[in-house]
Amino acid sequence: MMKWVNIASVLLLFPACSAEQPTTGEQQAAVSSFVFDSSDLDTSVDGTPPSTQVTARMFDFATLGKNLVKTDEALSLTTQVGTRKIYDSTSWTVETDAATGSALVVGKTAPGDAVDGIDESNLRTRSVDRLASWGLPQAEMGKAVQRKAMLQPENEPAAAVHRYKTYVLRAVNGVPVVGNRAVVSYGVDGKFARAYVVWPPLASTGHRLSTGLTTAQIESAAASALTQAGETGGNIKLSWKYVPVPPAAGSTGVTLKLVVGARTRPGQAEDGNATESREIDVDVQAR
Repeated sequence: MMKWVNIASVLLLFPACSAEQPTTGEQQAAVSSFVFDSSDLDTSVDGTPPSTQVTARMFDFATLGKNLVKTDEALSLTTQVGTRKIYDSTSWTVETDAATGSALVVGKTAPGDAVDGIDESNLRTRSVDRLASWGLPQAEMGKAVQRKAMLQPENEPAAAVHRYKTYVLRAVNGVPVVGNRAVVSYGVDGKFARAYVVWPPLASTGHRLSTGLTTAQIESAAASALTQAGETGGNIKLSWKYVPVPPAAGSTGVTLKLVVGARTRPGQAEDGNATESREIDVDVQAR
């Protein structure tokens, strides 16, 4: 059930002001116009790191070729820039970077004739299975969304399917990890054509995966963050998310920090123009 909570009463417990800001009464009047949907925060966050994790070895070209591309063709190194390596074979180009946990697979073969009535739910299942056989832990796979990429050539009357794409988002203990995803693409013939992965290995220590703040305290912190970002009111959706923090020099693996995303709803400005939704990160004193 969606839970809308007005922040006015919360501010009485957690006032925030400074000499350069409006008075407390003015602040409370402005912030009380925020109305929070904090229903996603009802699910507590498990602060335990996943037992099965991505490893740097998965980004080795031999592992990629065998388990992600699923080809027996020999991949030859053609270019290296820092930790990024590019391999080539008769049918595939593969870029991989174990340091950043990223990979790009591009098929060279043109797709066959378009197939009518492709089962897109089957493509989604195939994508998840392909990623799992490569080594992505099922426990880290969040939402898997199937989409069509459309293309309308110049002078053509209508757009047509260009590729089918499965977006698999990374989640740890059910919490989305910002920017981490795998995109598996198929041609109009339903055959695997491309893959793009950003899924860096996790550090062994240093994660801040949970918080001791109550929902009321998080709403108060969100009101403060939104006000500092220039927002003055409206309906706000609050959701958990993990922000990956790059490793320090000499370290390996990203660390995850729990924050709350405070997303505004699209609206209309005073000049009549539409305003886009925006999301502000809220510090929840992750631990």
